[in-house]
Amino acid sequence: MLNQFYTSTKRVTLPGINLVASPPTLPQLCFVVTWDAFALVSGSNLYKMFRDGTQCLMSPSLWCLKVLSRVPGTLAWAFTPPASSTQLLQADEISGLPHPDLVMNPNWTIPSLFPECGPGGVFYVDDGAGIVVSSGNFLFVPDPCFVQVTNLRTGAVVKTFSPNPNFNGWYDVLMYGGPSRVVGINFLEGWVGVIDYGDGVVIWQSKVRPCIAAAYDCTYNLIVTIESDFAVRIYAMEAVPAVLSPPAFSPAPPTISYGGVPVPLLRRLVGYPVQTRLLGDAGESIAGMWIHWSLKNQIGVLDKYVSQTDENGVAKNYYFGPGSLGGGQAIEELDVRFGPTTTTTTSTSTTTSTSTTT
Repeated sequence: MLNQFYTSTKRVTLPGINLVASPPTLPQLCFVVTWDAFALVSGSNLYKMFRDGTQCLMSPSLWCLKVLSRVPGTLAWAFTPPASSTQLLQADEISGLPHPDLVMNPNWTIPSLFPECGPGGVFYVDDGAGIVVSSGNFLFVPDPCFVQVTNLRTGAVVKTFSPNPNFNGWYDVLMYGGPSRVVGINFLEGWVGVIDYGDGVVIWQSKVRPCIAAAYDCTYNLIVTIESDFAVRIYAMEAVPAVLSPPAFSPAPPTISYGGVPVPLLRRLVGYPVQTRLLGDAGESIAGMWIHWSLKNQIGVLDKYVSQTDENGVAKNYYFGPGSLGGGQAIEELDVRFGPTTTTTTSTSTTTSTSTTT
């Protein structure tokens, strides 16, 4: 789960939104770098929304339009007139309004699926690379769980891939996340995935609370959501540590046979490599956190008593002393402290781990 650090006290105004309809009508949210704010579409109204939930009306008469993220953090629009195909339109940099004469896909047509007609219509436009990234039952995607890359000028499919095996759904929004990267957000389950659409892989993933609208703030590396209570919530793109694995020798210490029983060699001088791994509750690796090591019985010594997790959430150390104490490991406890407060997660070297918070 991502670290939520802000909830607005004010509620955003969302005219034309019906959360109990079938299908529900939802607001649309997209970060705009030049505004340092968000484009919020509710009904036919376009608002500029700031991070605290303050909003100002930009246009009251937008019809058949869906707001899209475009490289490098600007706006585009999907325009779907009734009984017609979808056009991708450029947006004015100042007002954010669509340019009807600046069509980015003039040479091919997109199937007519308005955003309220079930999953689909989820686009990200990289017109610099000449591609469209889409998610959901749209652009001939064979399965809603897939993400597809399509040539913007010809409509030819470049690649199709499944970026997230952990949930059986689709990304409701795709936002600019850097060169050749998008941040996909699923509203129902709250999955957040950073996708490299050049290589067709998910780089990192975590979760937020379920919401009705969400966007990625590429300026400050934040996820901003609107939930069903119409409050704005902000998450840092860093997962909250949740699971600290029991320490384990890696690789396993060498052994010799003594009476037919394998006995670990003593490595008082060389030391046994030992490691632990810190994960979030969605299985994401927690990097840059300090692991505090201690010996329960004070048998042997450690190379260091504080080490930092790497990009895979792994912290490493060396133990000098007996390789096995009655079949168990000498390192019994680990402490990890994160953030500005003193919060401790303790994991033992037994097959099960326990967690305590102090």
